[in-house]
Amino acid sequence: WSIVALIASIYYFYSDALQIHGLWLLWDKIHNYFHAHMNAKARQLCTNLRLISLEVQSVSDFLSAIQNIVDSLIAIGDPISVEEHIDIIIEGLPENYDSSIVFITNKLDLPSIDEIETVLAHESQIEKFRKKNVASINVAAT
Repeated sequence: WSIVALIASIYYFYSDALQIHGLWLLWDKIHNYFHAHMNAKARQLCTNLRLISLEVQSVSDFLSAIQNIVDSLIAIGDPISVEEHIDIIIEGLPENYDSSIVFITNKLDLPSIDEIETVLAHESQIEKFRKKNVASINVAAT
């Protein structure tokens, strides 16, 4: 009986070990799948982030679109730095926002996103005023 008991205990020991190893392999595969999926999602979000432009939307919508993607990156565990956030905002600005870009990039301290929003909203108002003046000058000239 002792040999049978010994063989049975060895069988159960290795059976448990194989099950644990199998579960570990399964967990590892699941982890690798989701890690690869999150990396792909992060790359896609970063690409989308670089494509956002102020030219086709309001300042508020532009900054909200950027913030939504930044929040999504944070949610999947791949946050961007404030410096990258600011660079993305600057990259999405059209040429007529040069004065805002100069102000943001030449500021000694890193500006907050709220400060940038204020500067861009002000620039947007100036741009609307310029367009109205050009339109009124064109109407007066004709």
